Amino acid sequence: MRGAESRGAESGRLMERRRTLVRLIRSPGEPPPSAAVNHFHHRRRAIRCRRVHPGTPHAVLAVAVRQAHEENGFSHMPHDIKPTGNPGEIATLLHWNADGMIAVIAQAHDTGEVLMFAYATREALAQTLATGIATYFSRSRGGLWVKGETSGYKQRVVEVRTDCDGDCVLYRVDAPGPACHQLRRSCFSNRIANDGSVHCDKPIIA
Repeated sequence: MRGAESRGAESGRLMERRRTLVRLIRSPGEPPPSAAVNHFHHRRRAIRCRRVHPGTPHAVLAVAVRQAHEENGFSHMPHDIKPTGNPGEIATLLHWNADGMIAVIAQAHDTGEVLMFAYATREALAQTLATGIATYFSRSRGGLWVKGETSGYKQRVVEVRTDCDGDCVLYRVDAPGPACHQLRRSCFSNRIANDGSVHCDKPIIA
């Protein structure tokens, strides 16, 4: 019984501390001119609050920052997607271009290396999710393109993600071979130096 009372008292103290932090973090007067600036100010104030209240758990501080951020009306940018967790919602959540395509970046899931940039249609994305093999839309061929179908260097999809405003998709892939048609590991093989010169520094690996 005493244990339950102790946990209840501790929970009450954390709730009160969170309310105090929200009051401290919220910007007085008019909000800053943009959501990004507003969020920056919240984070800066949160750091100060952490110094004033050194024992505050990170989770409590994070909730306070989020609550203050939402109360100022900057929880979302106008074009941010709002996922609900419903099956199939990705087809309507994403912002497809006028040709029904969306930009896709392929990234090695183990190293984080960016491998290539391409496009996908709804059909290509659906096939990727269904098969676990990276599928794109080839604008030059005018149809679906299973990466590596000809060369044998297929990309096994570990995870598919999208950004906050739904205008780009990320394929995190297992791709041991070259991703570039030049037989280089990455299509981003050309490094641009500070003087504007371009240098290819990725070797051919096959």
